[in-house]
Amino acid sequence: MDAVDYDTPLPGTNGATIGAYWKWAFSDIVSNANRGVFAEFLVAHALGVADRVRIEWDAVDLRYAGVAIEVKSAAYVQSWAQKKLSAISYDIELKTSWDSMTNTSDSERRRSADIYVFCLFNETHRELARQSVLDMAHWEFFIVETAILNAEYPVQKSVQLSRIQRLTTSVAFSAVKARIDEIIRQSRDGAVQAPQV
Repeated sequence: MDAVDYDTPLPGTNGATIGAYWKWAFSDIVSNANRGVFAEFLVAHALGVADRVRIEWDAVDLRYAGVAIEVKSAAYVQSWAQKKLSAISYDIELKTSWDSMTNTSDSERRRSADIYVFCLFNETHRELARQSVLDMAHWEFFIVETAILNAEYPVQKSVQLSRIQRLTTSVAFSAVKARIDEIIRQSRDGAVQAPQV
């Protein structure tokens, strides 16, 4: 499917554009659903694969250099009223998935990706969240091979940030590609990937 330009008109709407729809529907990036897709875009952009249109129900979020990547997002601040900051945890549940490249579904539950990227929007002031969500200084990226997750948490449905931090340290947006490239290179060289703490 080809990408649609921001100014693409919506025929029969008397001037509406797809960009106007996107602005109306997706401007609240702090909201869980939009933040998750935004995190996928950030990782895709870092890897240079954001020119491919997102496939919502694919088995994995991104494909890069022959590997499958799952992107997860979490934040302390939400778009709804909160009495306290949210606890940070990520979904790592084993699932049956549909693969858009082969049009096949898994027969057993598993983690389909080779690498997980756990994205943390680390702003803790709700009144600043809408502006700072766009600033990469407020994002951290924890990158873990699925093999390590499978060894440490073989059947666990979710994992807390503190447990991810035992497996790896975060990198800034500018280092996402280099870190993923390093993991891919070490995996292809047959090196055992030690936790980066």
